[in-house]
Amino acid sequence: MRKSFSFIPLIFLCSLFAYAEDYIEAALSDALNTFASDRAFPTLVSIGNFTYADKNVGGSFSGYLQEKLGAAIIRNPGFELFARDNLEEILETPELSLTALFDQSTAVEVGKLKGIEGIFTGRFFDGGADVRVFLELVDIETGTLSGKAELTLSKSTIPTSVSILPDNYNDAMFVLDELSEVQNAR
Repeated sequence: MRKSFSFIPLIFLCSLFAYAEDYIEAALSDALNTFASDRAFPTLVSIGNFTYADKNVGGSFSGYLQEKLGAAIIRNPGFELFARDNLEEILETPELSLTALFDQSTAVEVGKLKGIEGIFTGRFFDGGADVRVFLELVDIETGTLSGKAELTLSKSTIPTSVSILPDNYNDAMFVLDELSEVQNAR
């Protein structure tokens, strides 16, 4: 009888972790519903990069967010997910590059490739107790922004092993601050 009670805290902790995972996927699913409401079904999409603030760098949270978004896309009847690995492989061909995704002169070629209609990208910001995520859907054929959503995720729902700040972020900011001081001293 005593052994069965020792599993109760473990089950409780597991259920809290599952809640956090479900909360993030649910928030992303809600955001996806706003994108899917006015689109032809299903829309074939892929997942691009998520970067910290306006720094064009990501970290473990970027990958975590991409993984959770992929799971939410798979569950959403308004979208089909074209695997990111396949997209990167296609974009490595000599005729295409990641910059070609948004180049107006080649956007139609890329848009027709494998039928991909959109790519989800975004930025995230550390807001203290929360993380603000800005999710964007770019129309591959035209290169235009076809939708935007903002999510606020409580840090308590993000696994402690996932760092919001990119690796070496503080070191990089320190170096930039020092360089700024040197420039201002001139």
